[in-house]
Amino acid sequence: MITIGLTTDGPHTPEYTRHVGNALAEAVRVLLYATLSDGLEYPSDAYTLLGALATATQRMPQLVGQLASFLEAQAAAGRLADDSGDEPLTLVRQAARELQDAAEAAGEMAASLREAQNVISGLAVKGDGDAS
Repeated sequence: MITIGLTTDGPHTPEYTRHVGNALAEAVRVLLYATLSDGLEYPSDAYTLLGALATATQRMPQLVGQLASFLEAQAAAGRLADDSGDEPLTLVRQAARELQDAAEAAGEMAASLREAQNVISGLAVKGDGDAS
């Protein structure tokens, strides 16, 4: 297991960036297990988690846009080749379209997560004296 510190200040090496991406995927896996078992007790736990998921998802369009920009710059500089012999610029343009689709889907997901959070904002666990 690799332990990483999360900092926006850097240094941002390619290795660090890969580790953070892998940590994001692992965090989702951990949340899958946590929400399946004892990881939630109160509606406020779900409310807080929905907020965090919405924030993370809301940031995805910028992230995937920056990935597309990186690939486009690499292609424009003539730094790319494809091991199957395809034209790198064609592949990058195709990837950029897919990343734009992902950005739009992430925006929709973030909005839905925020709406779900708003919908449950008044939920609470009934007290011992409340009727069922």
